[in-house]
Amino acid sequence: MRVTSSDVARASGVSRTTVSFVLNNTPSHTIPTATRERVLHAARELGYVPSTAGLALAKGRTDIALLNLGSVPLSEYQAGLFAAAFSNRLAEAGATVVVHGSGGSDKAALLRLVRATQPFAVVSFAEDLNDVEKQMRNSGVQLIEGIDFNTGRSEIFWMKEAAELQLRHLHERGHRHVSFVHTERPELREMSEQKAAIAEQCAGTMGIEFTSPLAVGVDRESTSQTIKQWREQNPQASAIICFNDDVALAMLGSLRDNGIQVPSEIAVIGTDDIPLAQYAIPGVTTLRVDTALGATRVATSLLRAMGQKIPLQEFSHVFTLVVRGTT
Repeated sequence: MRVTSSDVARASGVSRTTVSFVLNNTPSHTIPTATRERVLHAARELGYVPSTAGLALAKGRTDIALLNLGSVPLSEYQAGLFAAAFSNRLAEAGATVVVHGSGGSDKAALLRLVRATQPFAVVSFAEDLNDVEKQMRNSGVQLIEGIDFNTGRSEIFWMKEAAELQLRHLHERGHRHVSFVHTERPELREMSEQKAAIAEQCAGTMGIEFTSPLAVGVDRESTSQTIKQWREQNPQASAIICFNDDVALAMLGSLRDNGIQVPSEIAVIGTDDIPLAQYAIPGVTTLRVDTALGATRVATSLLRAMGQKIPLQEFSHVFTLVVRGTT
């Protein structure tokens, strides 16, 4: 059975009105400290959770922010880190985050969730919500914030930074013929193609030639066969840039299946620095992204848009190169 404000009032020995003033932190009514602490203690002990409708009525809005991952340009690992850090920052400010992880094109599902939760804000990753903005605002959404990854900059910016770091490192290791390895996951293929195109552009400025790309999936046997054919056609390639660390790990196993030594014959570099990357043999050279810092910055931007006077932390780069045994 749902705990109500009446239950809190009975447990703390005060009226429902007093409970409302305490739980809503109403500034126009002064409640004695002892009474306030008694009400808050009773609410915690009973597990009281304010209703969405009640909050909306009392404040003119809820304390819910909806994070729409949509077509988020992050791996599943990084998306999880982002959502956690974003939620934690808003929780510190007394807000609750609902994460919508459906496909970016499913705007009908997003609208259903908006109507069910009545959020005060919808924060969306690189997803055009113009065609549903009116419907969301009619459902009570007061803020609709679009964000680009974790710096507020465009995807092109962070893809270029990643490519330059990877290629500069490979160039310093003496590599002049590099290939890009795509993921076969259809929902990530567009981003993979974009990353490859930007990397090839950057390579041209460093005297590095891009050889034929390849794509790998989850089936080890077919991936090993793909690598065998790719190697026969690109014997000059001495390094590969992988879409992410998942792809890099798949490449390590499949290269080993083909008797190709890493890094003496082929160097491998990934992106994300997932936990398993350090345990591979050899450990995967990769790029670490401070997702938590970026998420905190986005959350802070949202709180500022709500009128809170808090500083916005700036940072000049996204990635850090982590050198391990694959290069």
